[in-house]
Amino acid sequence: MSADPADPASNLVRVQAFLTTTSSAVDLTLGGAEWANAVSEDASVRVIIDGATVHVTRKSSGEIDIPLDMILGSVLAGGTLSWTLTPVSPGTSALEMFNANVASTRLVDRFDGGTSVGNFTTSADLLREGGPLSAVPRTREHLVVAFFYPWWTLDSWTNDPQIHDSPVPQYSTDNPADLQQIMSTAKSTGLDALVVTWSGKDTDGGIHHQRMLRCLTAAGQAGFKVAALLETTRANPQHVDGDADPDTVLQELSDIVDDYASQASYLRVENRPVVMAYAAQRLTQAGWKDALGRLRASGREVLLIGEGSNNTRLGAMDGQFYYPSNDQPGDGIRTFDRVQGLNVRTYHLLPGDTIGRRVWAATVSPGYDDTHINDGRVPRVTDRANGAYYKTQWQAALDNRADWIAITSWNEYFENTEIEATKLYGSVYLDLTKSTAAMFRSLNPVAASRPGR
Repeated sequence: MSADPADPASNLVRVQAFLTTTSSAVDLTLGGAEWANAVSEDASVRVIIDGATVHVTRKSSGEIDIPLDMILGSVLAGGTLSWTLTPVSPGTSALEMFNANVASTRLVDRFDGGTSVGNFTTSADLLREGGPLSAVPRTREHLVVAFFYPWWTLDSWTNDPQIHDSPVPQYSTDNPADLQQIMSTAKSTGLDALVVTWSGKDTDGGIHHQRMLRCLTAAGQAGFKVAALLETTRANPQHVDGDADPDTVLQELSDIVDDYASQASYLRVENRPVVMAYAAQRLTQAGWKDALGRLRASGREVLLIGEGSNNTRLGAMDGQFYYPSNDQPGDGIRTFDRVQGLNVRTYHLLPGDTIGRRVWAATVSPGYDDTHINDGRVPRVTDRANGAYYKTQWQAALDNRADWIAITSWNEYFENTEIEATKLYGSVYLDLTKSTAAMFRSLNPVAASRPGR
């Protein structure tokens, strides 16, 4: 793997803009620089970064003045930024742009796009005045974790037609000795923790609670750590696949803190128990703020890393990851990681942010194959390419300055993302993980003191 390249989060500037439009949807495309972040304080407006374009949509009708707070990257001295303002639905649009590097903002440009596509340019030097912003600080911890599924029995490997690989040796996650061996292997592979899927203490007759307790015990015996992967898709009163609600999320986070986080084998960072929340978009940002606010008011605390592909929940979260990185073809992960890494690592630079530097947990995966699952989904295969795909995912994460690495997965055999030693792949992915985890830490020397060691 190559050496550490330049940090993508450099030559950063803060911009405040006002989009005046009668259109229900407008695209704003940037050239000559990169989107690091773009958000709106207007709750009726949705802002999504998609590569070089920001999609702005709204629920209301008539003319509206939409405030946009932006962080731009790679704004180089002497350069020129190009803007394309595109009405996605009929209407007129105009854009005012202010340099916001210091408290006293200054008007830089005003563009009138009318009813058609408008193309404009801005001097980079005008946006750099009072800046660029300070370099993004490192996080204090640089962890390598993997998602873990504690639902396997010995019968799984021979009787389930949805599985076309098996671990070597075969195991049952109900067997304490087998579970302890898994934890020991993960530790020796260079992992800091396994992140265990969890759907609520009392859900499904309490089986998730029992599994988590077994994992905590096994991790303790191995001198290792585990954390919870909160399945937000079932965080509702019915505990069925659907949207989450703040009351259930609050209860489940409280249970994690009360029942698991007090154990020495539960992963903590800066004395906060780590919780990773799958499908965080199943709860609104306002809902997350509500649940987390009440959690903290009760005297409990978590470090919450939410799953998603855009920044629409980052206002409430301590960080972000994206579970299915294997949906990116080949080198596509490099572009995806660059955009997501910039989103997460610069979010604290937006005006009014109170949480501080977010954690970007870049996800890496060896491949994907769900063709044996019979649940009505459209099958998808991402070829492992004899380990080359995994190496590319790791390199993209390293090049784009990942804070943590999250591996999808340790043992999700239904989707064929497992990295543990198996019948089909031997120890290839364990060996790759060990070497690349060591490289990740060599590039992040502040991680000399690691949880689980």
